Amino acid sequence: MTPEELAALHPKLYHVTETGAWASIQKIGLLSTSHLLDLFEINSTQREVIESNRRAKPIEISHRFYGNIMINDQFPLQENALSKCLDDNLYPKDWLKLLNSRVFFWPSE
Repeated sequence: MTPEELAALHPKLYHVTETGAWASIQKIGLLSTSHLLDLFEINSTQREVIESNRRAKPIEISHRFYGNIMINDQFPLQENALSKCLDDNLYPKDWLKLLNSRVFFWPSE
């Protein structure tokens, strides 16, 4: 499906974010967790914790120019259950890294 076909089918898309995030989204765009970590210059140790592990609660990151933002939690996700669903030598850490490289939209509220 092309972006044009998606737009024709769903002229409005929805995204879930923290209350008060709109100003930051307007300033830097709606970015994936991985892109935010790049932009905020998060070091490899902290990045590994945020990007490759399940987040039980939101995590705040800070940058001298961009200010503070919250990275959403992944509370409902259960790594034990996830590991049973993955195949082709894909592990939960790999899947979480893929998940964090994307921005998600829904076609309905």
